[in-house]
Amino acid sequence: MLPKEFLEVRKYKGKIFPKFLTLNDLEITEKVLNIYRKSLGDKLKVARKELRQMETSKNYRRLRGLARIIENNIHYKSSTPLIPYEVRKFLFSKGFVTTKDERQRTIQEASEKFDSTIEEIENSIYADLEEESLIEEIRIRTPEELLRKYNLSLLQTSLFNSLRMSFWSESEHKRIFWAIKRLGLMYEVGEGEITLTGPASILKQTRKYGTSFAKIVPFIVSSPEWWIKAEVVDEYSGKIYRMDVSSSRTSSSSSEYIPFPEKSEVIEFDSSLEEELYTRLKASRPDIEIQREPRVIKAGDYAFIPDFRLRKGDKEVYIEIAGFWTEDYLKKKAEKIKKADVPLIVIGKEELTEVAPFVVSFERKLPYIKILKLVNSYFEEKEYDSDLEMALKEVQKTKALNVINLAKKYGVEVTEIQKKIRESFGSKISVENWLFDRKYVEDIKKKLDENSDMETLLEKDGIDVLLDFLGYKIIWEGITAARIVKKRENMK
Repeated sequence: MLPKEFLEVRKYKGKIFPKFLTLNDLEITEKVLNIYRKSLGDKLKVARKELRQMETSKNYRRLRGLARIIENNIHYKSSTPLIPYEVRKFLFSKGFVTTKDERQRTIQEASEKFDSTIEEIENSIYADLEEESLIEEIRIRTPEELLRKYNLSLLQTSLFNSLRMSFWSESEHKRIFWAIKRLGLMYEVGEGEITLTGPASILKQTRKYGTSFAKIVPFIVSSPEWWIKAEVVDEYSGKIYRMDVSSSRTSSSSSEYIPFPEKSEVIEFDSSLEEELYTRLKASRPDIEIQREPRVIKAGDYAFIPDFRLRKGDKEVYIEIAGFWTEDYLKKKAEKIKKADVPLIVIGKEELTEVAPFVVSFERKLPYIKILKLVNSYFEEKEYDSDLEMALKEVQKTKALNVINLAKKYGVEVTEIQKKIRESFGSKISVENWLFDRKYVEDIKKKLDENSDMETLLEKDGIDVLLDFLGYKIIWEGITAARIVKKRENMK
């Protein structure tokens, strides 16, 4: 965030408009960034001195605001190997000096004590001051990145004196509500918006939560689409102004695009279960739109954010994974689910079966086939393959697999799947609980006969079982070192 003294806004007819930069202002951000780039390896005060030469009464707030953002994104290093505090402590212990000669003698004594040169002592006296630090790396790479960060900081600073704030965002809901809870704010879920206040706001209008509102802003603007509305108090007149900013433009007369930090295209998941479900649904049903944390749903006095929304045409259904949590968590989750008036598939413990029409219970592994059947049923699709049929399809396309693990994965009996394998996959080679493709076995036997690529063989699936079947054995000669030998050679 920027200090208030760098804040630039325009006030007009009861509204307040932060003076954002647009892509037409890249020239100014490039000039400021280049000043710091030229100063790489120099002290920070060198860049600051050059920046002051650009300043006028009209642009100094903007220039210093841009400079502050750059300086907050610089990696510094000390300009001396000495410890400035220790050097000062020694020099001051020598008392006052009144002449140049006395000062020189004191500096000389310090150089002898710290086994350093006079120049190094002079340089180290105040080397721990910010402007004496050396610029080692600038983490802002482009003028556009600087421009976007400046706009975000300007928006945050504009909210410092706000009484209340309303917002809407297309995504990032869980991160936003985690931040709201962490900052101790209060919220109210309305139709298409969230309004933020604080406990003291119940008794009187107060600006004490403005800084907390500002801390929510980075999460909101990281969404592809969003808007923010706020009531902001003028520090001097006490007048209340309205501010309205969105992802597409400000609410001023100009409709010019205002760039903010670009959103991350990477989808983040709270658990491996969520990631697995998303990945498998995308692969199984590419015709269905799947959105992560789609929107905030009003559930009584609470906000409920389902993990996913599935949509096809004009039909949609939400999915919530309750996971393995405490009884208190499940109780609160159940209350929200009851009050959320949306079509919902709940994946969790059996205790939740009474609070939602569609519940898939599970203990450890995600019951994917059951979930997919429910999804297909909701979208009125044809019946999907049975669990056994899905397992047999995997047998068909996999070179080596463990039959017991396969049965557990699809929730079928081992004897049942073994029977079907014998009936349908006579060309497969069965060894103990493993099933191998014939060509897979032939390729491994060829490598064993030719004694080639032996290290790679050790990484193959089911290799220990298969080697024993082919008359070979692994001899370990250390934690990571091993060799493959024929059994009869081993007996010798």
